[in-house]
Amino acid sequence: ATVKDIITGIADGAGLKEKVGTPVKINLEKVLALKPDLILAMEFSDPKALKKLENLGLRVELFHSPNDFSSICSAFMRLGRIVGREKKAESIYWKRLQ
Repeated sequence: ATVKDIITGIADGAGLKEKVGTPVKINLEKVLALKPDLILAMEFSDPKALKKLENLGLRVELFHSPNDFSSICSAFMRLGRIVGREKKAESIYWKRLQ
């Protein structure tokens, strides 16, 4: 499966995937109904909702808004590690730097 096939959420390009809210407001019921094994969130996501999800035993990974190219690359590499695609992320990273 491609990453596009396994990601569900609010991102552009998610196609027909279930919408679970906005970047700021999370619909907890919809998230729980999907039974995710990983939730990717941004620093401006509702901290109370994220804490509830964590307290329910769900894995929540929080990303901060990048402020430069280096932080974008770091977030990309971290995402690769999180989803078990570290080598693919490294390959893309180094290819783009050439």
